[in-house]
Amino acid sequence: MKTMKVEACEEQTILEAIRVNQFSQEIYSFGIYGKVDYEIFEGLNASAGLRYNWERKDFAVLSTRDETPNGGILIINGDTENQRTWDAVTGFAVLRYDFTEEFGTYVSYTRGFKAGHFNPSRSDAKDPAVGFADPERIDSYEWRFEYQAWANRIQGNLGFF
Repeated sequence: MKTMKVEACEEQTILEAIRVNQFSQEIYSFGIYGKVDYEIFEGLNASAGLRYNWERKDFAVLSTRDETPNGGILIINGDTENQRTWDAVTGFAVLRYDFTEEFGTYVSYTRGFKAGHFNPSRSDAKDPAVGFADPERIDSYEWRFEYQAWANRIQGNLGFF
């Protein structure tokens, strides 16, 4: 029984050491943001904003595999270096109405963006569907009611997304 456990541990260690990916990634990003607030009339306010996002990722990987019993290493695909750049314009719009100083509501729309990334296990693939993940974009809608009392000592809200 004890010998079987040792053999299982040895097999597990060998299986874990078969392939190793060592990678490094550098990220450069930049963004510009602007916002405008406007009071339409007392109690009704509008806000809008835009953001430009730019991101570059440099990705390098070295894949190796333990091929020999004495620990020799075989290089599978050598050093591969990839670089991708993504950019997007995102923004938001909010329309807010305060019924009283204590109770208000707003509706908002937001457009979000997350740059793509590399798949370290397939970094040598040049096909974007294999070696890279596409950027993500999301549209978010929200309707929220807010309440406050006793000089902000009690606050509450109810939101729908």
